[in-house]
Amino acid sequence: MSGSRAYDLLLSKSPRMMAEAISFLRHHEWDDDPALFPKQITVNVFVDTWMMPNGYIPDHKLFEVFFHELSTRFPGVPIGLCLFGDDPAQPAELASIICLVKNPIFQLQIADIHLARGDMKPLVRAMTTHPQFVDHHIQIYFGEGLILEANDASHLALFTETISQLSKLEIIHMDFAGSGMDAGTMAKVAAAIALALPIHSPLQKLRVLNLHPETNLEPFFMVCRDRPNVKHLDLSTEGFGLSPTQIVQVAAFLGENPPVVDLVLCTESSVAPLALALATNTTLTRVDLRCPIVCESDIKSFVKAMEANYTLQSFAVTISPEVREEMGLSLEQYKAQFKPFLLYTNLNREFSRKHLLAPDSNASKNDWINALALANQRKEDFDVVFYYLSQNIGLIMEAHVEAESRRNAFFGMPAGSAGKKRDRQT
Repeated sequence: MSGSRAYDLLLSKSPRMMAEAISFLRHHEWDDDPALFPKQITVNVFVDTWMMPNGYIPDHKLFEVFFHELSTRFPGVPIGLCLFGDDPAQPAELASIICLVKNPIFQLQIADIHLARGDMKPLVRAMTTHPQFVDHHIQIYFGEGLILEANDASHLALFTETISQLSKLEIIHMDFAGSGMDAGTMAKVAAAIALALPIHSPLQKLRVLNLHPETNLEPFFMVCRDRPNVKHLDLSTEGFGLSPTQIVQVAAFLGENPPVVDLVLCTESSVAPLALALATNTTLTRVDLRCPIVCESDIKSFVKAMEANYTLQSFAVTISPEVREEMGLSLEQYKAQFKPFLLYTNLNREFSRKHLLAPDSNASKNDWINALALANQRKEDFDVVFYYLSQNIGLIMEAHVEAESRRNAFFGMPAGSAGKKRDRQT
């Protein structure tokens, strides 16, 4: 068992499965060399009732034995704890499972669990004060189960109250697929959960997936605009993706320079409004556009916008091979369409374009020379050299004059004499 990768264990409230997991820990021949032990262990707890006869829910004695055995076999090894399931679970029940863990917890995931109506305080207390949390990274995956219950105002209030107390929340994942909500309720739930985000939590990702095409995103964006930790926003949607109205709302949001630096979205609508937003946006560094068709006029709009954008460093467009073939383009031809646009992202990412050309730039002559030298070293980046020389003709003239002066000095000729000689010959 390599120490470089996590080791996954699956638990269940099934007595048979628990007994197998405990036996595995006790009797597996682990390597004697501690250096070969796993650096971390992922424990997936399937909180279920359906596989037991008569919905029988055993006490947590077996869980207690397992986590004791785990701490004995792997003392001090941090674990990632994932709680997931299909059936309603009492918040206090989840809290008791968390509290049984004796190893340091580096990550807690609560994924797609139907929380039964009950007191949330034990769960909140376990998630915020457990002595074994290391970095206290918490990930909550709001799948169909949680989203359905968030439809109820009182339950939504419990969710948002819980989220607001998680000072080290890392990921919020809201998937509205199969929720049955109307567009208005989706807008309310998404905005309410975003509003509850602790403003200083180390949020890595905010995912709001599979929204109804008529969902008004403006309330959600209004909240995200004032959340400095909402830097990675995923609006992926299956099927037709975001509607034309929603794309316009996304563009208006980006035009206000929100804290978002990484954006993922999917649409079959025109993305031209996004190009207009990129012309003024100064915060985005990466865009992942999952779009079946990007027409030639859209690409031209993006290229024009990038002339004034000095911060976007990565722009990925994903389409299926089937759609590309319907457009009559080979993979090479499709990529070639984006070459002028990708030149700008390359300049922003690798070659200090913002420092050299932004309106507030104070770049020196040496800064320009260094950028050109770097591009010249990379033989594939001649486009960068040509671009920078076209932006600073004076640099060519200075280089020419300096070269002529050095040559004249070498031959002992007065400065400018070579030029005069050529004039006489002409």
